[in-house]
Amino acid sequence: ALETYRKDHNTVPAAATSVNHLSHSLCRVLEDANAVAASNSSTAMVDRVHRLSEVSGRSLEALKDKNADSAAISKAISSILSVIKEINGEAKDLVPAELKQIEAVGRSVETEMNYMADAVQQAADRIEAMMERSKETDTGEQLEVNSRILDSSSELMKAIRILIAESRSLQKEIVESGRGTLSVDQFYQKNSRWTEGLLSAAQMVGHGAQHLVECADQVVTGQGKFEELEVASHDIAASTAQLVAASQAKADQHSKQLATLKAASKVVTEKTGHVVVSAKSGVKAKKRAEQPDYSKLSAIQGKRAEMEIQVRLLELESEVDHTRNQLGEIRRLGYSRDTNSKPSSGKTSPYP
Repeated sequence: ALETYRKDHNTVPAAATSVNHLSHSLCRVLEDANAVAASNSSTAMVDRVHRLSEVSGRSLEALKDKNADSAAISKAISSILSVIKEINGEAKDLVPAELKQIEAVGRSVETEMNYMADAVQQAADRIEAMMERSKETDTGEQLEVNSRILDSSSELMKAIRILIAESRSLQKEIVESGRGTLSVDQFYQKNSRWTEGLLSAAQMVGHGAQHLVECADQVVTGQGKFEELEVASHDIAASTAQLVAASQAKADQHSKQLATLKAASKVVTEKTGHVVVSAKSGVKAKKRAEQPDYSKLSAIQGKRAEMEIQVRLLELESEVDHTRNQLGEIRRLGYSRDTNSKPSSGKTSPYP
């Protein structure tokens, strides 16, 4: 505006408005910076306020000088911006640690939800690639078994993606209806236990999706066990149930979005059952292929085979009892950790 005024003196109003706006803005900055310096007893901020006051005075004098050239005016404005940048940096350093933590919690929730959605999407993409590979390399009953497993796994991933989308919608509804005058970050910090539950559930869903795909990949390539896939299916079903529970903990029980989320959860449970059925059918097919023809054994060979099976059965029963005790101990320790853990805002995602 000043450059235009120098070329055309008829543009006085525009130039005067610009200078007036600059003056008022500088006064506001000085006032706010003074308040920050006083409330935090910051000598560094006081020094910068004095510098800005001096620089602003010199700069405004330069702007009033009719003989000042463009270089002088640009230098004056640059000096003001430089000091304001220093004040801004000093102000950020004075932000209370509690406020920084509040902001970190909000970022953690959003980041973890994004990680979860990305992990499930990557899992779905891998299953699609595995389906194509199986069609090219497998034949007969092996192709049929692998197709059932991969088809059911793919349907499960689709259902989980819908569940995640509905969960995020309900989450936003809860925050917007409950935060009042609080910022989103402050709402998460105030409801830290609920926030912690969301973060934990999101991590488990993302990790569970990737684990299920790993198990499916190993099974269809003949390197894994069908039982591992079955366990992975139950695990991700439990993780999505935890996500639903965490999401609805603060929801209005009459919310339509909550009803939609519960419906999506039922679909996930149904699709999980399909994966389990596929895994069990794979176990049966494998056992049929490995089943020896006992009709060809002699009486002595048959008796020896019977004894060997009885010994193996006793070993398995003992192993089952021992393994069940191990599982109980792991669950007990996990429950103890969950009940004693404190909310944190800086979680690191357990999956890439």
